[in-house]
Amino acid sequence: MNFTDVFRLIAPCVPGKHVLDKDAILTPVSLDRLALLSGRDSKVLNMVLPGQDHTPHIPLDPEVPDLRWFITSPRPQIACRKCTLRHGESGSIRIRVRNGQRICQRHLRWINGTQRDLSRESEITAAHIRYRSLLDGPQSLRAVEAVQQAERIAFQWATDHHHTALAERWTARAHEYQVFGLREATGMRLVCFPETVALAEILADPQWRRHVAMALDLDLGLFYEHVADKVGATLTDDGDLRSHDPLARWVEMFRGRHQDRRRTYWANHGLGGLYDNPLPHSCHFA
Repeated sequence: MNFTDVFRLIAPCVPGKHVLDKDAILTPVSLDRLALLSGRDSKVLNMVLPGQDHTPHIPLDPEVPDLRWFITSPRPQIACRKCTLRHGESGSIRIRVRNGQRICQRHLRWINGTQRDLSRESEITAAHIRYRSLLDGPQSLRAVEAVQQAERIAFQWATDHHHTALAERWTARAHEYQVFGLREATGMRLVCFPETVALAEILADPQWRRHVAMALDLDLGLFYEHVADKVGATLTDDGDLRSHDPLARWVEMFRGRHQDRRRTYWANHGLGGLYDNPLPHSCHFA
């Protein structure tokens, strides 16, 4: 019996491969049917199935067999192939990893798409340690946002070839890892990963966020110099950068969010020394 037949026995639905990365919310009647098919207690299933903790947007009738699909976060991804075989499974298994883990710690394989063996790639594994440390830190929500922003910036850097040093490094890495086509997202995540993590660490840093939000325009060069040093690129705060570079657009967006606070601070700055008019605490720059 394939998975589509199983779903149709649980509740009337039209399942297909499009549901494999989703979870389901089941009514009690559907849950009882699943318990009968699986040989598991319905109370246990109700506790372990992630969908049972969610409320559907459209209420379900508890008296009839029904279910609702929904997109989960984080989305499931293919498990490490070696781990799968170790448990005697021949097919692919989807797992939901904690905090976006991208490397199997046991086998040092990149599980975010390519299944590449990274046991000899110290640059990637070292970046992953910093990545996990960033996401497991006290500012985890901010870190998740910073990783997403850094990934978008790195992807655009890779596709636009705006920074020659980065483009050459990523092209060489793509050939080494046999990732062909830098526009393919799963391959790009691996190729750009060390620089993405380095940039995310800066974008999540409370002190640098405060600097970007509050600095005078002429002092923004310090931020670009720091990013350039960490990611190994040449970045300059000039008109060409501001009009084309995704990092400069992020700076513009972030400064716009704190424009009133910055103007008020600098308007009052001449009334006293720094001790009389200190910068706002870094916690204010979410």
